[in-house]
Amino acid sequence: MRRFLFLLLFLPILAFAQQVVRYEHRVMAGKNSQAPKGVVEAVLRMPTGEVNGKALVILHHKGGGRTGTTTQYGEDFSQRGFVTLEPRMFNVPNQSDMQVQVGQMLGALEYLAGLPQVRKD
Repeated sequence: MRRFLFLLLFLPILAFAQQVVRYEHRVMAGKNSQAPKGVVEAVLRMPTGEVNGKALVILHHKGGGRTGTTTQYGEDFSQRGFVTLEPRMFNVPNQSDMQVQVGQMLGALEYLAGLPQVRKD
């Protein structure tokens, strides 16, 4: 009975293959080629349904710095065959200006483009 209860409670969690990853990004500083780099933590989800080779960056509003704000979207799209990346952009102090956020978003796209599960066409 305990095994059944364990599976009943935790099987839905195990169905969504996710991991926390970190990727580098550049701070967009105009024409400055020596722009500083930063690191963003993100939740990466691999497809659980039929793999289609496509990827999505799932962003949230500024109030969404808490873990879990975009979970339902990541789970839904991973079931539809997408690789998803959910950056935790707003939980880092002093990184809320637009130049940093644009760099974080571009870094997320570059990270996904480098994954072998994502089609290059």
